[in-house]
Amino acid sequence: MDAIFFAALVVVPAALLFVGVQMVFVIPNASPDWPQTEGKIESVSRFTRGTSEDKLFGAEVIFSYSVDGCDIQGKHQQSSPNQHWMEKWLSQYPVGKGVTFHYHPEKPVRGVFEPRYRHPKAFLILWSGVILASAELVVYGPATLQVFKETYHW
Repeated sequence: MDAIFFAALVVVPAALLFVGVQMVFVIPNASPDWPQTEGKIESVSRFTRGTSEDKLFGAEVIFSYSVDGCDIQGKHQQSSPNQHWMEKWLSQYPVGKGVTFHYHPEKPVRGVFEPRYRHPKAFLILWSGVILASAELVVYGPATLQVFKETYHW
């Protein structure tokens, strides 16, 4: 039981940190150098969230492209508290428009039509990992280290 508890304390924040770092730093910085292909905007759906005082305007853009004969479909979400900015951004991507996609050379399903784009939840995931890891170190640090030593005879 201690090993499962210890694994959860280590694995969960480590996974959040890894995914967060990938989403915040690695993918956005690498995507401009990825191979390119042509594709198109398949659909656009708008959404509004929040209250009248704290409204968030957004859209989900469904796109498709093809790499080595394999058809790929993905989605891109964008949001802003500024409705005018959101409408201006959306005007760039009407349904049916051809768009150049940058795709990961080893994982073509990882494609972006806006290089350097960071997913809206990227920082949330990264900070969740940082906060969880920090809290665990403060609360469970000595006990976790002891469990680790006993479990792995370190």
